[in-house]
Amino acid sequence: DVLFQQAETEGDGPVHSGRATYKGPLFGGTFSANGLISTDEFKNESHFFSAATDERYIDRSANDRGEIGLNYKRPLNEKLELEALTLFKLAQGAGDSTGEANGSFAQFGVRAEAGESIGRSVLRYTHSPELSFEGGGEVAFNYRDQQVALSVDGTPIPLPASDVRVEELRSEAFVQGTWRPSPKYSFEA
Repeated sequence: DVLFQQAETEGDGPVHSGRATYKGPLFGGTFSANGLISTDEFKNESHFFSAATDERYIDRSANDRGEIGLNYKRPLNEKLELEALTLFKLAQGAGDSTGEANGSFAQFGVRAEAGESIGRSVLRYTHSPELSFEGGGEVAFNYRDQQVALSVDGTPIPLPASDVRVEELRSEAFVQGTWRPSPKYSFEA
């Protein structure tokens, strides 16, 4: 048996985004800020049919994202510099898929939100152009919260881990030294 099937598909959706940046002097140092916001939507429709089959599928998704970054650098004296950085990201989205084939109907949905926050500071000491040191620390918090659902012919189907939140909190400290004995060589430890 050879089955020939025709298909009609269509997909489209808009994407909108904007970015802003600022950099300027502040309290004897340099402050910079940037921000990003974006949103997108997408829809895909598929229809597969033959003398024996008639299948229709529709996928929809919508996502929103935002990000803000702040950075501040300031010399404390001619050999010492302080830098502080913060970053915040947030994203949320939703997706739905439906399918209809041979008199049966299925629907799958997902909703999710994710975020990230980072704080970092660095203290740099430049003994000479050939020898420098830096030390600092970073703290970050990340999370993802997601819910999914499935139904077939109007009956909800239980899914494992259908409502999940995952979090990560981490921190680190670091120290680094750099020695440049010549323009060709550099050593870091």
